[in-house]
Formats: sequence, structure tokens, C-alpha cells
Amino acid sequence: MNAELEERVSARTAELEASTSQLRQSEKSRSLALAAGSMGSWDWDRSTGECLWDDGQYGIFGVNRKHFGVTAENLSAEKVREGGGAFASTRGACAPQKESRIEIR
Repeated sequence: MNAELEERVSARTAELEASTSQLRQSEKSRSLALAAGSMGSWDWDRSTGECLWDDGQYGIFGVNRKHFGVTAENLSAEKVREGGGAFASTRGACAPQKESRIEIR
């Protein structure tokens, strides 16, 4: 009984390790593609209103990660005007509301 359980645990652990390795490689490829294209990505949690940016987004909008918290309030602030229309679109997407979809090129 114990031998069978240990074998199943070992097999599942190997599956998880392989899956994790594939996920890490995929993330590396995605990050490389974003960097090569001078792009960024962001994620917004509608339930909390929290908006997270990767380094590319900070670079696009010319703000420093250490000095700029990504909030709907900050995105509407005067200090980020350089982003122009792109900031207006991002601000709308990060505010708590109905579903939003934007594309910035």
C-alpha cells in the first residue's frame, strides 16, 4: 500500500515539475517578445481594483516603479500627462466598473 502511494506521489511530482518547467519557459519567451517589441503588459483585478504593471508598462509611460503606484487615481493625475490617450484608456480600464477592453499600439 505505501509503495503504491509513494509511486503515485512520485509520478505526480514529476508531472508538476515538467509542467512548471514548461510554464517558466513560456514566461521567458513572453518576456523576451515583450522586451523586443518595447511593449508591456498589465493585469487588473476587478474585485479589488488592483492594477499591476510589468517593467515594460512603466517604461512606456515614463514613470518609475519605486515612485509610482498604479491606481485609477494616479493614472488620472497631472504628473503622468505624457502618456496622453494611452493613459486615459488605461485609467478607464483600472477603475472599478463593468468589463473593459482596450488595445494600445
